[in-house]
Amino acid sequence: MVLFSFMKEVNWIFGNSATGKETFIRHATDENEEELLRTLGWVGKKIVACAASTRNIGQYEDDPITELREDILTEVPSLLAVADVVLVKWQGVDSRADRILRLRSALPAVRHKVLQIVTPDEELYTRLVHKSWWDTREDVRSFVTEEHEYILDYTAYLLDQIPVTKISGASGANYALVC
Repeated sequence: MVLFSFMKEVNWIFGNSATGKETFIRHATDENEEELLRTLGWVGKKIVACAASTRNIGQYEDDPITELREDILTEVPSLLAVADVVLVKWQGVDSRADRILRLRSALPAVRHKVLQIVTPDEELYTRLVHKSWWDTREDVRSFVTEEHEYILDYTAYLLDQIPVTKISGASGANYALVC
């Protein structure tokens, strides 16, 4: 059994669809992004992405690929053996499957955090309709509102167990912390 110190971190990257979770992960794993790394206290740390969380993305309700997201629970401990910070791209199915708290229970000696990317609604409306999976029959504003409510409820539930930090995902905001 591998024991980890609190110097190790698992960060779930939360946010609405099209908010820029995967783009954030690409930037955060780029050692040249010094300002972002400094903002998050990750300078000099090895940061990696959990591939199971970026590869296994469900596109519709009951998509069988979402079952493969269970691999997150085995991949993250392996990554922590070689990295200081592991970034996990969140999907609502992770909350419904209680993956976040299950991983925290499996790795009690590791710091667990949620980084919530917050992007202005107008940007989300524009980004969403350009996604290949977007169903043009759906009302984009209602979709964004429903996701906001779900994320707000779930992060409120997590707050007493896992810290939540909000980061701006607005174009040109350079991932500034949101107070």
